[in-house]
Amino acid sequence: TILARWMEPFFTNIIINQISAAGGLLIIAIAIRLLRLGEVNIENLLPSLLVVALLSWVYEQFQLRYQR
Repeated sequence: TILARWMEPFFTNIIINQISAAGGLLIIAIAIRLLRLGEVNIENLLPSLLVVALLSWVYEQFQLRYQR
């Protein structure tokens, strides 16, 4: 809970939407694996949640800085 309060300013609506989209793709990958339609290593894709959050934050900062 303390960490959530400290990180609250970081998680804007855009970042939350991007993380949700990446999570949705992970859920689709889990379904593909459960239905045995293909071999997807889900554990290798988990860092994508962190990467998406960081890239979205960098993009927001860049967009705010050069919006003028």
